Amino acid sequence: MNRLYSILLCVLVSVSYLPAQDDEERPAWAPKTSAKPGQKLDKKKAKEALKSFGASFKNAKDPKERIAALGSLEKAGCNDIFAKPVGKILLRDKDLHVRIAAAQFLGQLGHKSSKSVLVKVILDRKNRDEMELLMAAGKSLGLCGKKSNFKKLENDFVRGSSHVKRALVLSWGFSKDWHAIELLGQWIERPAPANPSSASNPPASYWQQRYREWRQIRKQVEWSLWSITGKVFYSKKEVKAFLKKNPKPPKKSKKRKKS
Repeated sequence: MNRLYSILLCVLVSVSYLPAQDDEERPAWAPKTSAKPGQKLDKKKAKEALKSFGASFKNAKDPKERIAALGSLEKAGCNDIFAKPVGKILLRDKDLHVRIAAAQFLGQLGHKSSKSVLVKVILDRKNRDEMELLMAAGKSLGLCGKKSNFKKLENDFVRGSSHVKRALVLSWGFSKDWHAIELLGQWIERPAPANPSSASNPPASYWQQRYREWRQIRKQVEWSLWSITGKVFYSKKEVKAFLKKNPKPPKKSKKRKKS
């Protein structure tokens, strides 16, 4: 009896250490979940809310009051006419935290007209070291319209600082941009020359810079690839094999019309 009990205990212990087969693998890092957009306002109510916001924002004495005014407008609800004035605040306000709040607001609105403003903020050299602002702008860019902007921004990614790179990686993850998979795959593992002994390799300074940038964006790259494909990758080879099998995104299933 004791022997049978020991065998049963060993089986139970070994089973407890088996990985859960039903759990999908998820990346170690993920951006914070966004608040749900407010109720959709009709044009009349939206104009009233915007008028009230304009007065309170203009009379605000400090950045905290301006952020509070943006919060009140956000709580009032959503309408596309909010995008233009909030976009101006993002571009013109002198306080960094007000601009971050404005960038986040544009993501809540999710209107395609905000894309050009958000791209301008991300690529403006004066913002290149403002990590929090650029991450907010990158996230919102991905939420503002689903049309791919990868080809337009690919060169800016290559030339940009690590914070610019991170912002664009987030934007492609939130928009689930299939065109970005190949480029993201090049940043999924530690950068190193394919043939270390080749005379045509870039100098050591190139690899040092590339390594520093990789360390800054690797978590976002892993998340973005997962957001786009539903899979966690660990190597360029895995990404390349996935793209070979899936060169195009899966077709969206059509919603059935209610009878």
